[in-house]
Amino acid sequence: DELTRCLVAGDAGGARCVVRQREAAGLGYLQIATRLFQPALYAVGQLWQRNEITVAQEHLASAITQTILTQMFVRDDFLARREDKALFACVARNSHALGLRLVCDAFELKGWSVQFIGSNVPADALIAHIDAWRPHLVCLSASLVPQLPELRRLVAEIRATFSGGRPSIIIGGLATNEITSIWRWIGADEWFPDAEAASARGD
Repeated sequence: DELTRCLVAGDAGGARCVVRQREAAGLGYLQIATRLFQPALYAVGQLWQRNEITVAQEHLASAITQTILTQMFVRDDFLARREDKALFACVARNSHALGLRLVCDAFELKGWSVQFIGSNVPADALIAHIDAWRPHLVCLSASLVPQLPELRRLVAEIRATFSGGRPSIIIGGLATNEITSIWRWIGADEWFPDAEAASARGD
C-alpha cells in the first residue's frame, strides 16, 4: 500500500525509500520486483480502470518502477554466461511489457543469453526472428483476456513452423494468471505467474 501511494503520487524518492527498507531486510531484486512492485502496479491498474487516477499517473507509476528496477538490476549478481538462449515478446496488441521484462531479467541473471523484443509483436515478425536466432526458449505474454485467442494461435503457429526441433514455449502475463490452467488450452509447455517463479526455470 505504501509503495502504491508513492507511485500514484509520482513520488520516486518515497518509492526508493520503500525499496531500501526491503533491501535492508534482505530481499533481492526479483523478490522486490514480484512481491512489492508487481502487486503495487496491479493496484495502480485497478485504480485507473475505476477512473480514480489518470492515464498520466499510471504511466508515471510505470516509469518510476522501470527506473528503480533498472538501477537495482545492474547492481545484482550475474551468473556465468551459458549457451542457453531465451527470447521474450508480448503478443500482438499487448502493450504491457514490464512483467515480461522482469522474467527476461530473471533468465539473464541466471546466465542465459536473452533477447527482449518487447510489446505488441506481430506474429509473422516473431516467427521470422525465432527462425533467425533459434532460441531454446520462447516466453510470451498476454495482459488482457481478449488477447488469449491470439496467443493460442501464435503458440500453434510456432509449433507448426518449428515441428522438427522447436523451442520450449512459456507463457505468462496477467491474463494467464486469472484463469486456472489456461496455459494448457493455449498449448504452451509451461506457465509461470511471475519472474521469481520463472527464475527456477532458468537453473
